[in-house]
Amino acid sequence: MPDGVRLSATLTIPIPKQTDEKFPVLLEYKPYRKDDDFYNYNQPNNYYLVRRGFIVAKVDIRGTGSSEGILIEREYTSQELDDCERVIEQLAVDPRSNGRVGMHGLSWSAFNSLMMATLRRPPALRAIFAAHGSEDLYKNDIHFMDGILHQDEYILSVDHENALPATPDYIMNEQWMKERFTTRPWIDVYLEHQLDSAFWREHSIKYAYDNFTVPAYLLAGIYDSYRDFAINIYENARRSSSKIKVVIGPFAHAMPEYSYRNPGPGYDGKAELVRWFNYWLKDDDQYSDILDEPDITLFMRTSLTTGNYRYEPKWPIARQRIRRMFMYSRQRLVEKVEEKKEGTIDVDTLEYQPWIGFEAEDWWGSSLRDQRPFDEHCLIYDSDPISESMEIAGFVEASLQVSATAPLAHWIVRLEDVDINGQVWLVTGAALNGAQRETPLAYLEPNHLILDSVLKRLASKASQTNQNY
Repeated sequence: MPDGVRLSATLTIPIPKQTDEKFPVLLEYKPYRKDDDFYNYNQPNNYYLVRRGFIVAKVDIRGTGSSEGILIEREYTSQELDDCERVIEQLAVDPRSNGRVGMHGLSWSAFNSLMMATLRRPPALRAIFAAHGSEDLYKNDIHFMDGILHQDEYILSVDHENALPATPDYIMNEQWMKERFTTRPWIDVYLEHQLDSAFWREHSIKYAYDNFTVPAYLLAGIYDSYRDFAINIYENARRSSSKIKVVIGPFAHAMPEYSYRNPGPGYDGKAELVRWFNYWLKDDDQYSDILDEPDITLFMRTSLTTGNYRYEPKWPIARQRIRRMFMYSRQRLVEKVEEKKEGTIDVDTLEYQPWIGFEAEDWWGSSLRDQRPFDEHCLIYDSDPISESMEIAGFVEASLQVSATAPLAHWIVRLEDVDINGQVWLVTGAALNGAQRETPLAYLEPNHLILDSVLKRLASKASQTNQNY
């Protein structure tokens, strides 16, 4: 790097068929220790891509894994992106490279792929493939999901992993102490920034959609907490980008081939990655068919373990219709509200029990089990069994009129599908931090009614007759 710090890069290079043959480069750039933690995961993927004509570059971020330098101050710093620009420049001028670089990855490496494609846009970066990324580092990332402090093992484990010495010798000396322990633990940093602010917005790409010009293949999972990101980016950036392709499939927070639950028809994520980069990084028109395909591929669940893929030319879906339902008296979910006598108010009350909810153990999306045990201590609003088949494809919104007896409270709403056997399955859900319902931040006024607090999350579900919500 310009300051003399050396980043550790592992290149896996195809054997050329001709002496002057050059190859495009696929870069994955993250802190998760490519030489030990991710070594076994990386190797088969590297060989798969190399055999298909790509140089594969794995790079540990500054101060992590096998790279030198003082650990970055937090995720997605300007230093991280500065270094990435330099890495892309070096890969592009490598004598074995054709000068074209693609970035790809899952989670962290999806996040910084999106940032490089939007906030930096180095000339050699020709396309990205981002799985389970985010456009909003505050409300759509692991730290303050929906504006609420999120409790996840990652928040603690990443600081422990950052402290590990570099491979291959794992030397623990003064240099190791300086590089890995000068920076504050990240959990302390994030706890100091519990509100949406410039701290989070600086590298949230939702504030720079007009700069999203690099072609992007966006992969989201219905069972992942970041399932909204791909559609949010597509809706807001497709006019700026030369091409955005979106796939929303039955995946958890993993690449499709490694996701622990993949109901329905199969999806070959690695083959799709190759198709995408074959077109954008190689001079061969035989791969242009990917541009003729519909922009949106959406998995429509018919149950927990079945479903089918739907292909849509654009979003929102043209034939989409809004269906409005009301949480009504006697805990009913109805489409028509009966007229009431003037001054009549229906109130449903829930006594808060602080130990309820933790048993779910999951973040949004990945709670696949029957929801009935979680519903026992919730307010439940049931519809009548539906009389005709219905598909939910889009963002479900919940508008609440609520109050609390405490100065701080969160509201959590889940939309669920009750099948003919009485089992209850999660369709989607969202949460609201009561202190953030308005600007500036304010405590709740006990027993004071809050009007029209809105929660919003993506859903994909088809229901048959005799089911209810």
